Amino acid sequence: MKNFYLTLVVAFCFSNSVFSQSNSIYDIVVNSTNHTTLEIAIDTCSLDGVLSGSGTFTLFAPTDSAFNLLPSGTIA
Repeated sequence: MKNFYLTLVVAFCFSNSVFSQSNSIYDIVVNSTNHTTLEIAIDTCSLDGVLSGSGTFTLFAPTDSAFNLLPSGTIA
């Protein structure tokens, strides 16, 4: 029974810390190693503030490798 309560406390602490994290879409992009081009595009368009705020957002987030497949000069 003692192990059950210990497991329950650990599970509660873990789930509480997981659910209390509030990463914005911008935080997720900035912390990703595969979305540096997207981060530059967001910053260039001054969308960092909007995507850092609360709200219901969906972001189509191509990776750097997807951007690299575009013809040279497309992004510039």
